[in-house]
Amino acid sequence: VLFTFAFQITFFVAAYTIDNRRKERGGRDCLCCSKPMSFDKEQLYMQGAGKSSMRSFLGDKFAPFILQKPVRYAIMITTAGFLAASIYGATQLRQEFSFRWFVPDNSYLQKIFDLQDQYFPSSGINADIVTVDVDYCASQAKLYIALDFVLHNGAF
Repeated sequence: VLFTFAFQITFFVAAYTIDNRRKERGGRDCLCCSKPMSFDKEQLYMQGAGKSSMRSFLGDKFAPFILQKPVRYAIMITTAGFLAASIYGATQLRQEFSFRWFVPDNSYLQKIFDLQDQYFPSSGINADIVTVDVDYCASQAKLYIALDFVLHNGAF
């Protein structure tokens, strides 16, 4: 999440900077390498073509509204509330995983999972213990002690 946040900050700031440089040199939006015909910016601004309705709304009405002290405090409190709700939500996340998610619904393996759930509901996932160079006949007593330890220590 932090990497994504840092990437977005750096990428969008760079893209915004490049776009502002394009605007300053008079480049077009779509064909940014070509310049439009020259015009007098001041004359267009005086005629009203340089200031759009969105720009006048944001600059003349919206910006003064959100810069009022009560509105600023309300925005900060709302942002803090969203932050608190996000932190609470992050603490309530739980991780779930199932092998079934990676197996197609019509696969024979789904039927095996169903049978395993039906006949062995609390056994979990099968595991094997591999040993090397063990004389099982001579070590049966030790193996039974190990089995007893595993079964009676709350693991199963």
